[in-house]
Amino acid sequence: MMPVAEKPKAARMPDNSWHAVRLIIPFFRQYRLQLAIGFLSLLAVNGLQLIIPRIVKHAVDGLQNEKLTPDSLLQYGFMIFGLAVGIAVFRFGWRLMLLGFSRHLEKDLRNWIFSHLLTLDRVFFQRSTAGEIMALATILQLFNLRVEWVSLLFPMRLFSRLPLFPLWHISILV
Repeated sequence: MMPVAEKPKAARMPDNSWHAVRLIIPFFRQYRLQLAIGFLSLLAVNGLQLIIPRIVKHAVDGLQNEKLTPDSLLQYGFMIFGLAVGIAVFRFGWRLMLLGFSRHLEKDLRNWIFSHLLTLDRVFFQRSTAGEIMALATILQLFNLRVEWVSLLFPMRLFSRLPLFPLWHISILV
């Protein structure tokens, strides 16, 4: 039996997750008001959604005790409708603010990468091919960066149903 040659072990890449987080913190500071409004809207949606079952409970209790009049039942219906409108407004707000932030972050990162490329000297461009430079600036790099900091700050198993960032399910596959 011939000995099987061992595969060389791949070089371990250093864990740059925290470095990536430190690179984008200034962008978070720039959009802190937008993020605060987005998260407050998210909390408002969750709070309003907790009120509706209480209203239904009071309505059902009133029906069971036969103390509920048609006018008070209509009033409960209007209260639920008002809460639903509030939920819709705040849900639109948090999605606009948080998803808008992710788009601003992506745009700012692209501009930052491009401005950095403009500062590089001629030797860099002579050593690198156009394909290598384009590969460094692709959307996949931004997706990887996005997933790194999202996975550190927001565990996906807790927020898997919240579309905090567009196309997060694609970026996890990358």
